[in-house]
Amino acid sequence: MLNLKCFHEAWPIRDEFVISRGAKRQADVIVVELYESHHMVGRGEAVPYNRYGESVESSLQEVSHMKNEICLHPDRTLLLESMKPGAARNALDCALWDYESKIMKKPVWKLANIKKPGPIITSYTISAASPDKMYLKSVYCKDRPVLKIKLTGQDDIEKLKAVRKGAPQAKIIVDVNEGWDMSTLDNSMAHLLDHNVILIEQPLHAEHDDELKLYKSPIPICADESFQGSTDLSSLNNKYSMINIKLDKTGGLTSALEIVEDMSKYSLDFMIGC
Repeated sequence: MLNLKCFHEAWPIRDEFVISRGAKRQADVIVVELYESHHMVGRGEAVPYNRYGESVESSLQEVSHMKNEICLHPDRTLLLESMKPGAARNALDCALWDYESKIMKKPVWKLANIKKPGPIITSYTISAASPDKMYLKSVYCKDRPVLKIKLTGQDDIEKLKAVRKGAPQAKIIVDVNEGWDMSTLDNSMAHLLDHNVILIEQPLHAEHDDELKLYKSPIPICADESFQGSTDLSSLNNKYSMINIKLDKTGGLTSALEIVEDMSKYSLDFMIGC
């Protein structure tokens, strides 16, 4: 029988991390550890999202409610059947993958029967601030190939201009986190094109997705807050070009892999978010 520990860790952020919904000064993480002895620990962690009604306390409670069942039956399928998608399920699911990987002495990609992962290019995020501050941040990371800049609905074009000036060679993604309306999106498009933006992430609130149905965007638009799991794919297929898959939203690697498989039925591409 396995043992399970679950606890909270808080990690200070060097600068505050600002998006359209507010600012964070630390990352609050729930950690799950599964073990038979302290020599073999399966570890998973997750960040609860206020956006989806989660907190550290509620996520720890969710894990606690599953403790006896998981310790007796350490089965990822059980998690999919017994828990809703979210941070708590993600932490448990990843701990189970990690534990099995160590017991079987196989990397997770082999256990999942997928190709061996190789190096990939990731985007570096610049959180929202004044145009002057975002300019300084972009100069600091101007040699990174892809920058994702957080916009909030205020002075966004000036912020974009500042980042492009500071990092003239970088590819730019703008991430609005539901901070625009349809008029702002349409009025901003010429500026986004002028500054070679390659992707727009979640410009509208998820409740207003239908406004994108007839909109022919010259820049791909990616769903983040609008997407959690496979059941969302059909409704998003004619509104977005891409979806952002995050383990905290999908409730773990197990369901994320199922989502990627399900996507073969649709014309959507995807990115992986952390």
